[in-house]
Formats: sequence, C-alpha cells, structure tokens
Amino acid sequence: MPNAKSRDGTNQPVRRDLFSYYYGGSIIFLAHPNYNFLVECLVNNFAEINDQGAVVRGSETILSPGFRYAINLGKLQIVPGIAVPISRLKNDTRVGIFLYLSFEHPY
Repeated sequence: MPNAKSRDGTNQPVRRDLFSYYYGGSIIFLAHPNYNFLVECLVNNFAEINDQGAVVRGSETILSPGFRYAINLGKLQIVPGIAVPISRLKNDTRVGIFLYLSFEHPY
C-alpha cells in the first residue's frame, strides 16, 4: 500500500509505504482413493504504522490440518472436508473449524 495514511502519537498525519507479502504451501496424503489427509500452512508478513508513526513489521502463521472425502455419484463427485486452522499472531493463538463442501462436475 503506497502512501498509506495514519496518525502518530501526537495526532499528526503521517504517510508511509507499507509492503506485505504472503506465502504458503500444502501437503496432501492420499490415504485411500477417496480419502485425503492434508496440512496447509500460510504465512502473512505485514507492515503497519505504529503509534510513533514508524513502520513496523509483523507476522501471522496459520497451520491447518484436516481431511476430505470424495463421494462418487455417477459423474458427480461430492467432496466434504473439515480442517482445524491454528493461527499464531504475536503471543495470541486461536483455533477454529473450517468446513468445506464442493460439487465436482466433469468438464
């Protein structure tokens, strides 16, 4: 975000360039032709403006283990899944539940 606006500790306007980036990956294990275990990881490296008007960097990591199962109905494949994303930002850890459902049709 070029030229982002904020205010410093004396309530004076400041403008700073903020650069953030993400990277991630996943590993999928085929336990059965219709059943997969998976682990996905995403890292968010971000920049923000602190109370003194300076740019500071932070990082959040999300690790999400889960599984999915394919149900084949003729040419239609229904894929339900569930994952447990674990997010770590500074000293705060949060756990959630992610439910997934897709309907895969042939092209």
